[in-house]
Amino acid sequence: LFQTNALVKKGYASKPLSRSQLYEVLLTNVAVYIGALILYAPSFSASEIALISLLFSLFLGAQAYLLYYARPLEKSAQKGLGIASVLLLIVFIANQWDGITVTFLWLALSVFLFVVGVRLQAVWLRLLSIGLMAITLLKLATLDSLRFTTIQKIMAYLTLGILLLVISFFYQKFKSPLPPGGGT
Repeated sequence: LFQTNALVKKGYASKPLSRSQLYEVLLTNVAVYIGALILYAPSFSASEIALISLLFSLFLGAQAYLLYYARPLEKSAQKGLGIASVLLLIVFIANQWDGITVTFLWLALSVFLFVVGVRLQAVWLRLLSIGLMAITLLKLATLDSLRFTTIQKIMAYLTLGILLLVISFFYQKFKSPLPPGGGT
């Protein structure tokens, strides 16, 4: 209800949300997420956190999607809700699986975000993708590689290196200059 109120009261205006209204939308979502964790996951087990994170990721993604089509001027709200949705999806993956599975799923998510960022010409999605790729690389180098044999390490690093080269190539090919104000 709070979220609907925050978005609907400005829904009929032709100008985008103010910074304080944007913060209200984002903080309302954070408060509802934390409230759901306290209410529905009192033991804070990984499976409970994973399910709640997935549901809120989908909820925030739906909000960002609706704003993208219904209120195209709401670029900041779209970005904020989109980033929050992706962060909760990362939390879901980290709590649902473990080990190298998390690494591969984060890598797949990073590639997906990059492709969507190129398709929508959204610089912030491509940068989010590169950030997730860096976190995935760090996780692979520090945590996952401790359990690998020498052959598995070689294969993992070669695969990751090739993927980084491909992403770098496509980033250079499809990059657009940052417009004044930080990009879309």
